[in-house]
Amino acid sequence: MSTKLPLRIKMAYGAGDIGFSAAYTIISVFLLFYLSDVVKINPGWVGSALLVAKIWDAFIDPLIGNISDKTVTKWGRRRPFFLYFAIPFGISFFLIWAVPLLVETPMLVTLLIIMIVYILHITFYSVIAVPYSSLSAELSDDYDERTSIAAWRMVFSILAGLVAAVVPKMIVDLFSDQIKGYAVMGAVFGLVIIFSPLFVFFGCRENNAVKGEKTFSFFESIKLTLSNKPFIVAITMCWLTWLAIEIVSMVLLFYMKYVLDMEAYSEIILGIIFIVAAVFLPFWVWFAKQTGKKAAYFVGMTVFILPLLIISFLPHGTPATIYALSAIAGIGLSAAHVIPYSIIPDCIEYDEMKTGEKRAGAYFGMESFLRQFSSSLGVFITGQVLEWSGYVADMPQPRSALIALRALLGVVPGLIIIAAIVVLSFYRIGKRQHEVIKKAVARGKR
Repeated sequence: MSTKLPLRIKMAYGAGDIGFSAAYTIISVFLLFYLSDVVKINPGWVGSALLVAKIWDAFIDPLIGNISDKTVTKWGRRRPFFLYFAIPFGISFFLIWAVPLLVETPMLVTLLIIMIVYILHITFYSVIAVPYSSLSAELSDDYDERTSIAAWRMVFSILAGLVAAVVPKMIVDLFSDQIKGYAVMGAVFGLVIIFSPLFVFFGCRENNAVKGEKTFSFFESIKLTLSNKPFIVAITMCWLTWLAIEIVSMVLLFYMKYVLDMEAYSEIILGIIFIVAAVFLPFWVWFAKQTGKKAAYFVGMTVFILPLLIISFLPHGTPATIYALSAIAGIGLSAAHVIPYSIIPDCIEYDEMKTGEKRAGAYFGMESFLRQFSSSLGVFITGQVLEWSGYVADMPQPRSALIALRALLGVVPGLIIIAAIVVLSFYRIGKRQHEVIKKAVARGKR
């Protein structure tokens, strides 16, 4: 396997994340706000419904990973999924936002239909996302090159996230009927989501030397995956990181509207965070190469959470202050996008050394489930806390709700990030250890 990839392949691979990032960001930032403040569904019900949907995801993601490992076609193991499931992926995203416009039903029935559509969406998301992430472990076996691959993926991810954070509200504001506006927004981004996986299908080629996983059944594969100690440490760190980011993403619009009275500035603030995050991606690639991935994560997460804590304790905010603190948070957010995705492939190679099989699909099936589970758990936590605090949609909030919003923006994600840092302190695969693993894998292949 060539360890240094041409730029065009890195860019083609990175462009595949546009659809995932757009779908994920829009759902994280807007779905709870849309269903509670626009469709007028109880936020506690919304959080519970979306969390229930993830029970299905717990079963399918590892299964998809196992199937992907065993798939044999003329296009390879991963690429066929990008071609066959791109259209269902985009259509299901559109329907999440179109249900209240297309059907007139009681509130609970509407929520039930949205939950069913959401289950379909996360299914198609996983069917493409698991093979896509698995491909990253097979493009290169170089420790630092994997950080570069992750960085290129995150360039497109963050830029798509920027557009997905800012443009939806601009589209919605074009319509006097917000429900219609959200449906049009879903259609626009649904088309983007459909085309995104095709960049990877046509722009990347799989390494034919990587054989499919033949010797392990589905349950044996799960057992082996869960016995990989470096992976358990890494994926726990990833899950905690995603959960913290999800809670911040979901509460930000509420915080801007009800605590700071700066709803009109929300697009600018989101834009600052994502632009700064994109600009600092090369810095974290360089920093991780100098200090190691673990140290880079520690520094990046500290930079991410400190400005959010400051914002959450400010009695009042001025645009200039919030802009500056948001920019600093964006620097840390950049590290959260690069480092976790460069660590997981190293854990997969550790497994290959132990088993003789490259089971990237099994690992990224677990990764996909936990990433999506963090999204729904974030909705659940945020929705329940808002309901318990006395939150009332589109009305002046009681003091208890304002305190809850402050905690959700700063203290809660801060504690979660501290837990993630503690977990990653037990991770033991550095650059030197990775070289030993690579040599052992090479000996095993010979």
